[in-house]
Amino acid sequence: MWHTLQKEYGFLAPSLLLFLLGGMVLWSFDHGFGVLWFNAHRSYAAHVFFKYFTYVGDGWFYVALIILLGIWRPKLALTALLCFLAAGLGAQFFKKVIFYEYLRPTAYFGDTVTWNLVEGVKMHTRFSFPSGHTATASSAFYLLSRLSSQQAWKFLCFLMALLAGLSRVYLAQHFLIDIYFGALWGLVSCALIISLRKTSLPYN
Repeated sequence: MWHTLQKEYGFLAPSLLLFLLGGMVLWSFDHGFGVLWFNAHRSYAAHVFFKYFTYVGDGWFYVALIILLGIWRPKLALTALLCFLAAGLGAQFFKKVIFYEYLRPTAYFGDTVTWNLVEGVKMHTRFSFPSGHTATASSAFYLLSRLSSQQAWKFLCFLMALLAGLSRVYLAQHFLIDIYFGALWGLVSCALIISLRKTSLPYN
């Protein structure tokens, strides 16, 4: 584990720091802190960016990634498929079987909040915890970070995963706790599968 952390610190070090800080925020603030803060701090540029960037957490983005990897390295494509299934199906199982009663922000707060929603984004009301988009984005970008030994590339992948998670809060689709555990599940499930199939990676 320590050896992996040394090699992957460009992604794992900021992730561990973020999980630590995020846990402190979740402990210190009310349930709706993040989504209500974003709802009060809006901009046109953020509207446009998060409206479209959130799709990197969509299943179709992962499917496209798997296809591209299949052209390059078929064994790596199988690893990506397993990571996708673990992150995506796992998150769906949690949210629709175990935590099915958890409401999305707009349903949770209802008319008590004046929502500044992004036009064209379909709002969901149920199955809030955990965030499936964040789980798949975390998994996808961690997998991508493992394709190069360059720490700058790994840190860029970390930033992309972070922005994908924040997009779900900005768009009022999820709470901070949803993306926190979605990111944790996506990262851990992907890391476990990679550890079992590490010979399929470009480098060790």
